[in-house]
Amino acid sequence: MATTHARALCRSRAASAFRTGWACLMVGTIIRFAECHHKDFLAFPAFAYVTAVMVAGEASLGEALQGAAAAVCGTLQGVGPAMACLWAVGPGKLTVWTSTLAVALSAFVVALPNTTHIIAKRVAFAQMVIVYVVALIQGESMGAIKYPLHVGISTCVGAAASVLALLLPVPKLAYVEVK
Repeated sequence: MATTHARALCRSRAASAFRTGWACLMVGTIIRFAECHHKDFLAFPAFAYVTAVMVAGEASLGEALQGAAAAVCGTLQGVGPAMACLWAVGPGKLTVWTSTLAVALSAFVVALPNTTHIIAKRVAFAQMVIVYVVALIQGESMGAIKYPLHVGISTCVGAAASVLALLLPVPKLAYVEVK
């Protein structure tokens, strides 16, 4: 009995790892395609991989759809206020203290609601930090819309790749595991 359970658990973990690998392979393919045709389109490929792993890891198809929707919600919560703040203050006028204050206030607003999905919160927190750090480093050359938009696109690529990876019939159809 114990060995049957252990084998079933091992198969389940292997299937999950395989689907996560598929998602990362899709992200890599999209990134390569984007680099060939649009040089600066996906400026944050690492975040696309992180999103793919957060959404696809140990997920059934229903959980992946929920995670992808949460990633989009987190993108709106993280990138939207950052764009507004950068537009109001200006990326060149941002200092360490103003960016710290902006991250702290934005993080408080994201963390406050109890009903927000944990993936949405993680995505929003990570995006806020990335956008404000890039704004400090790049300064005036960044623009208030360009890099926040690129962070959001990278997130959506990772979320979409996760859902697509769970729709592939290898190792088995994910719709069987919908909870």
